[in-house]
Amino acid sequence: MTDLPSPKPTSAAPVVLRPVPRATPLPESLPVPPTTLVGREREVTEISALLTTDDVRLVTLVGPGGVGKTRLALRVAGGLVDAFREGVVFIGLAHLRDADLVVPTIARALDIRESGGEPLDELLIARLAGRRVLMVLDNLEQVIGVAPCLALLLARCPQTKILATSRETLHLSSEQRYPVPSMSLVSPDTTPADTNPGARFASGAVAGSEAVSLFVQRARAVLPGFALDEASADMVAEICRRVDCLPLGIELAAARLRHLSLASLLHHLDGRLPVLRGGPLDVPDRHRTMHDAIAWSYNLLSPGERAVFRRLAAFSGGFTLGAAAAVALLDAHLRDAAVTGTDPLAPEVISGEPVLDRIASLLDKSLIQIDAAEESTRYGMLETVRAFGLAELDAVGEGDLTRRRLTAWCLALAERSGDGDSGPGQRHWLDRIDRDYANVRAALEWSAEQRDATTLLRLAIALCPFWEEQCHFAEGRYWLEMAAARSDDRSAAERLAITFGIGTMCWLQGEFDLATDWHGRALSFAREAGDRGAEAFALNNLGVQALEAGDFTIAVARCEESLAVARDAGDEAMALQALHNLGHLAWLRGEATRARNVLDDALVLARKLGDTRIIASTLTALGHATINLGDPRSAATLFLESLEIGRHRGNQSTVIDAMEGLARLGAATGPPSAATKVFGAASALRELTHVALSPNELAYLEPSLTALRRALGPDGFATAWERGRTLSTDEAIGEALALAALTTTRPTAGAEQLPSRHGLTAREVEILRLLAAGLGNAEIGERLFISPSTVARHVANIFTKLDVDSRGKAAAYAHRHGLA
Repeated sequence: MTDLPSPKPTSAAPVVLRPVPRATPLPESLPVPPTTLVGREREVTEISALLTTDDVRLVTLVGPGGVGKTRLALRVAGGLVDAFREGVVFIGLAHLRDADLVVPTIARALDIRESGGEPLDELLIARLAGRRVLMVLDNLEQVIGVAPCLALLLARCPQTKILATSRETLHLSSEQRYPVPSMSLVSPDTTPADTNPGARFASGAVAGSEAVSLFVQRARAVLPGFALDEASADMVAEICRRVDCLPLGIELAAARLRHLSLASLLHHLDGRLPVLRGGPLDVPDRHRTMHDAIAWSYNLLSPGERAVFRRLAAFSGGFTLGAAAAVALLDAHLRDAAVTGTDPLAPEVISGEPVLDRIASLLDKSLIQIDAAEESTRYGMLETVRAFGLAELDAVGEGDLTRRRLTAWCLALAERSGDGDSGPGQRHWLDRIDRDYANVRAALEWSAEQRDATTLLRLAIALCPFWEEQCHFAEGRYWLEMAAARSDDRSAAERLAITFGIGTMCWLQGEFDLATDWHGRALSFAREAGDRGAEAFALNNLGVQALEAGDFTIAVARCEESLAVARDAGDEAMALQALHNLGHLAWLRGEATRARNVLDDALVLARKLGDTRIIASTLTALGHATINLGDPRSAATLFLESLEIGRHRGNQSTVIDAMEGLARLGAATGPPSAATKVFGAASALRELTHVALSPNELAYLEPSLTALRRALGPDGFATAWERGRTLSTDEAIGEALALAALTTTRPTAGAEQLPSRHGLTAREVEILRLLAAGLGNAEIGERLFISPSTVARHVANIFTKLDVDSRGKAAAYAHRHGLA
């Protein structure tokens, strides 16, 4: 196994490390079906009526695989969006086998992030309490053990309702069971006279039925000229009967009309199903019929198509073309790449037309589907079809090999995301993991089941950035601790990485004593191994934990030691961490000049390394220090840039911090009601995203809040605060921007007499440093997220203030005064 790099902080470790939620409202998550729903008007009406009845809290659609439970649930949910204005959320559970993972999956779908050690189920209840929300839980049958937890959730969240689909009931007292029938073979408008054999087609009794209508619609998708007459209507009706009028069976049969006539199709069904129906007598008849229909379609595939189909069934959460090539293709070089560890994400591995041809063929035959909700093309299988494919995969002895390929692909994806890139590139790879997390989780589970300690360890280490960024702390800690317990033969780098990972997850869960213990172990391991970078990281983390415990002296000492070790090791990324934290500590202690000096250095280094998250956090801290130094206009500029980075990255924590900075600035220089409103809006966003203020930060903001209470009076303050709390996220940001505009245009006594160091504003100091580093205006603009023309204006101001007439002289000034 290749050596792992020394552990580095994968999402920067600021003074107060917090979750990074990316959305505040309940997400809109109803998948878009690839085709329209045929029929089911009666069922839709009845289920909708149940869900809008006050005393009905849980409705379970029960029926065999292929009867159309999911499609029916989606149709009902889509029609109830107005009735549940605070959210209609679809959560697929087909990929789960462990009931303990249901709550984390629901929380993930609702964009709930763990914070401060509060149990995830309590965070879920807090998010849903008081909201009129409809949750659609699809495919509950394999995690039926979660039923008591759902009962508790419904009891604690009286306005939340659940629409579930399952092959068996949940056996809860609050459950309303709704059996989903097969499709009808009789038109809703049929009269008694229409049931005479000779009248059936003329009256539309068969032609207008749900089952035949579905067949005709799907048949026209592959054979546009398809039309019914009396003879063909009888054949279509008989085909529908052969598959028990199950929608999936009808769709599979209709897809075959591209290559078979109706008569041939009926002949094949006539010859296949009776044989297969002689299966186990303890299996419900409809389950056997559905199995037979899929088996019939499967056996008409070419050998190559069958192999690809059953291997694709190993994917739990859908797949891309590249993933399909790496896992399911027959080519020897692909098989070897997956088994030996060659990166299956490499372009030469995921290219090749055969897999595309085979996927296109499987699409034509309705055995796989395109996920219409995804921006990039992804494919998936209905759970009933996938279950059949998995059974075939194991029956031919390919199960272990295919799952090994899938695990290798997931490992390559995870390790690519955790390669140390903390800039925009990492966000791309973390988003890829998010889309494929069901597959990644399956890889973790398979590695654990196979006692493959090496792969489990590598996966757990590589996934730390994802678990931290997405706030999956409990699940991350679960897998990290399992990997640590099962991996006795670890390299020094692996031992460090797993120790750092567990310590970070404990820290993020609010278990600071345990976190200090784990990072103390990491420090010892790093020193034993002579790994200076890891030593600096451990010292930095211990400094942050000392701050959490309220010991500023130890916190500063640890971070200063971390900075010295990082610089000695030539580790700029770790030096940036320590600089950032030392500047943050100085800001919180009220040492404004020291904070600005240290944070200036941190900002230049952060821009050089392209670490946008630390850039944003440093800008906010620098903004607070700049307020204290009497430069409100520069402070506003710093907060606004941080706010813009947060909006661009979707980092809600950064947005909130910048809003509070602008509110603090407004409390000193702007209208008190406007500043209070922005504070109130930030407070509401913190509650919504579970990102709490640390005691140190709260103490820092409290003087501004006290001043606003004094200025407005108790009633005025409360009114403005509550108005802010009612704003949406976009409205709150708009208020913050308006406050910034007021702050920068209102005259501020003494502001001009208190220039920043060297007579330059904070922005001008940044530009001077970059200019001295040899960057042109366009490059400086790209680093600072401003236009080249804006940079040119700043450069002209710098020349005037420093009394120089060239970039060379300005650079020389910067070097003489320690600004470069």
